[in-house]
Amino acid sequence: MAAGDLIKILNPKLKGWGNFYKHCVASKTFGYVDSQIFKSLYRAKRRHPNKGAKWIVRKYFRSKISPEWEFQGLSVVNGSITHQSLSQMARIPIKRHIKIKSNANPFSPSYADYLERRRQRKVSRNTWIDPPFTAF
Repeated sequence: MAAGDLIKILNPKLKGWGNFYKHCVASKTFGYVDSQIFKSLYRAKRRHPNKGAKWIVRKYFRSKISPEWEFQGLSVVNGSITHQSLSQMARIPIKRHIKIKSNANPFSPSYADYLERRRQRKVSRNTWIDPPFTAF
């Protein structure tokens, strides 16, 4: 299996797992997962026993673009060769969940401004627009 094909398999799984857990305290876990993936990928030395470490780094890792090493490879998509790089979980931003005030009531006019600000924040985050809330 080529490096680009491995990246095409791993990227959706890493991004999905990271997006699911980005709302909790997971930055240390993300860093740990990244380091374990790096260690297992660096073991490509076993696949090329007659090559040196510098050759393996040039072939499988990209370090000139950023200070961090990125696992990279080439893959064929629709007949053209594309450059793929493995996404790093530590780059996924942690987003905290903001709790609603316990005494906020959607039927009370005193909390209308507060609920409207929360609704504005939610609309900007999503691609769809919720219909405005109407009290009967």
